[in-house]
Amino acid sequence: MNKKILLGLVSLALTSNVYASGHDGNCTDRECQPKTKEVCFNLYCDYDLDTPHDHHDHYDKPCTAASTFTKKVTEDGAEVPESLDGNLEIKCDGQSWIGRADIFTGLLGSRFQTETGPNPAIFLPRGSLTAGCENNIQGHYSTSGIELNDHGKFIRGEGKCFIWTTEKDSHDHSPMPAPTHTPGV
Repeated sequence: MNKKILLGLVSLALTSNVYASGHDGNCTDRECQPKTKEVCFNLYCDYDLDTPHDHHDHYDKPCTAASTFTKKVTEDGAEVPESLDGNLEIKCDGQSWIGRADIFTGLLGSRFQTETGPNPAIFLPRGSLTAGCENNIQGHYSTSGIELNDHGKFIRGEGKCFIWTTEKDSHDHSPMPAPTHTPGV
């Protein structure tokens, strides 16, 4: 009985389109792809790294990250899996990483890593890269993670990102200013 349930779940997973929103409703095969549009994304993030100072104490390192990129979303603004290039700037404890970034969006979320990779990198959970509609500038907050390599030791932290979008073909490309402090961080 358990094998039948497992087989049924696997069959359902293989025949379902995980990102099915955005199609016209007449889609019946596994190759159905939603209609998409390109949107300009901007994000600004604040992080706290809990890093060991010595064997007994800890201290917090504040870090910030910012990124701009153009990404496909469904017509209703839902996230679409893809790999793309963008810009990434990370500042942490007096160090800066500025330049091109590889951005990967899949079933678990999005990873932004510097061109030299794999670190430094930031992470967003699945569904964070959604867009507003009808040329409106839309913004929202998302939890996020950061990963750094400090002389061979991986350091991870948690934070929040403010993410705002504009339509790529909008006449108004003025960016929404990023908040100076992210609530709850």
